[in-house]
Amino acid sequence: MGNTADFSNMFTNMMDPKMFDAMPANDMLNSVTEFGARMNGIVLEAAAKNTELAFGWTRDTLDNMQKFANPELKPAEFAKVTGDVLNAQMHTTPELVTKLAEVAKTAQTKTVELVMETGKFMQSDAVAKANEVVKKAA
Repeated sequence: MGNTADFSNMFTNMMDPKMFDAMPANDMLNSVTEFGARMNGIVLEAAAKNTELAFGWTRDTLDNMQKFANPELKPAEFAKVTGDVLNAQMHTTPELVTKLAEVAKTAQTKTVELVMETGKFMQSDAVAKANEVVKKAA
């Protein structure tokens, strides 16, 4: 039967601080974590606003549908109530879609700003590192 190689010593030596500088990896991890947290904030804010808008629209729709709950409606009254409910829906639905589009536009704008800011940061960091390497080489 074969022996299983023990890699723990090899990995311990490989991660030795004298052999491996973990600072750049830590910096990258911190940057990625911050970016993710900020992106999550944008997404969660948009989701909360969309939920609030959808809830309000649903509540209004159910309130309008309550008009159908009267069993004593005559056919003419039923037709009028149906027309009123449909008319209300025709007005509220486009308003909801417009508000949802505004939320999406705001989220998109914030996302683009975050990506641009991150790109500028990465570019300036890369230039600084390149200058540092050039100075060490000179």
